[in-house]
Amino acid sequence: VSNHNIREAVVSTQSTGYARRLAEGQTACERVITDGLKQKAVYTGKLQPCRLLNESYCEVTRDGNRSLTVVVYNARVSRRVEYIRLPLSHPHYHAINLATQQYLPLEFVRVSTATQALNPRALPMEGVFRAELPAMGFSSFQLRLATNHRLGHVLRSVPVYYGEDIVVESKVCKVHFDPRTGAMKTITNKLAGLSGRTDKITQRFMEYSSNTGDEVDRQPSGAYIFRPLNDKADDLGDPTLTDYIPGELFTEIWQSFSNCSWITQVTRVYYEKFYIEVEWTVGPIPLDHGREIITRYETSLETNKTFYTDSNGREMVERVLNSQPTWEMNVTEPIAGNYYPVNTRARLVDSKRGMQLTVLTDRSQGAASLNNGQVEFM
Repeated sequence: VSNHNIREAVVSTQSTGYARRLAEGQTACERVITDGLKQKAVYTGKLQPCRLLNESYCEVTRDGNRSLTVVVYNARVSRRVEYIRLPLSHPHYHAINLATQQYLPLEFVRVSTATQALNPRALPMEGVFRAELPAMGFSSFQLRLATNHRLGHVLRSVPVYYGEDIVVESKVCKVHFDPRTGAMKTITNKLAGLSGRTDKITQRFMEYSSNTGDEVDRQPSGAYIFRPLNDKADDLGDPTLTDYIPGELFTEIWQSFSNCSWITQVTRVYYEKFYIEVEWTVGPIPLDHGREIITRYETSLETNKTFYTDSNGREMVERVLNSQPTWEMNVTEPIAGNYYPVNTRARLVDSKRGMQLTVLTDRSQGAASLNNGQVEFM
């Protein structure tokens, strides 16, 4: 059970009630998973989940004074490769595949300052290793405490040269970043022929000011109603590159925003993944006026006023600007009227060039495509 917007729509006592019910459901699910893994004789000891990985905190790894067994389950029907990130208190570990007893490359990176500021309990770094997972099965790994404390490989930020782009490559893509702002400039799909296919891309953070009610409609923008004050989103300023952290398993680009100290972003390119990971941190949002924060991606794709959103995580539904397939749309709210719910993904498609941009979300958001080649998420 969840609410559309717990933080804004309910008072603190109701919010606590929702959190309690969600935690009870999560605990019940954890028991089912633990019992299933024990029946398969994966691990005879006590299995404990890391519930706050998105906050870079884990009760199991907090002490850092013992070796750890990590069990990773793959619920998909196909084999996959994932990069496992675990919050740790120090870098003095080896990663071992328990099935083969082989040592795995293990890289450490410090936790972002934004995460540490929002969560004082956040552990200082994360360890990352590559995991091969069988279809509908599990793999077990050990983080073995190292006796030689010099073995930990902590990735460091390296200087950049303003005269040339930062170029980060994976097996499937090449990404150019601006050396001053850290913003993405182009993405090349290396699998599309000998020279690949390149498209321009920009990403910005913007805001719509909330309407408090006007002569057209007294309805103010709020938790359940999105009514921007005008049809134009205000730019929240240019980012600044703060850290360029290259590694063998992945590379990170860190950004901050001088005009908005409450926005930071980390962009990750994993060597073997088909996607680019964008991790933004927004908040606490200033309460000087009503704000609706968005991030907007702009490309050179010709999309003919059309984009696609998922239907509850399943099929994709075509969305046409200022249009509905089953009735004649009277556009009274040109921004809010073109926003659609996104549970897992939204995409832009250029059928003439045979190219598309798909944005996968890790939580439900709202999305709109108000101009060709553009998609924004709230």
